[in-house]
Amino acid sequence: MELQQAAFTWTLKPIPESAKEARDLLALAWSRWELGDAYTAKVVVSELITNAVRACTNGVFPKPPEIVFRCLLSEQGAPIIEVRDNAPGPVEMGVLGMEQENGRGLPIVDALPESWCVVDFSDGSKAIRVEMST
Repeated sequence: MELQQAAFTWTLKPIPESAKEARDLLALAWSRWELGDAYTAKVVVSELITNAVRACTNGVFPKPPEIVFRCLLSEQGAPIIEVRDNAPGPVEMGVLGMEQENGRGLPIVDALPESWCVVDFSDGSKAIRVEMST
């Protein structure tokens, strides 16, 4: 596999339509890298972008809310998805109840990839970085 580009970065608006845009962009990266089926990665990115959109539309921001979406390859060639937002507050995995209509994003993200973590930045933004299996 010849890698023409090792990373892709896009800035998305904090609107619900950004989840579809991110899935389409992820498919572009997966295709470029010849990684095969992107279904699981698309589910993960949908959840991450939806969570970021919700976080960016709740509250008052010192600067305009923004979502940065990255697809990159690790040194070992594993695909990594990263979604960064500048919404205040930590990333928290809630306790799910049978009647809840939301709150399933991080449990889904926890179950599907090889690994994931939260990265906090000095400017107050945070990212969820997910390593997918190949």
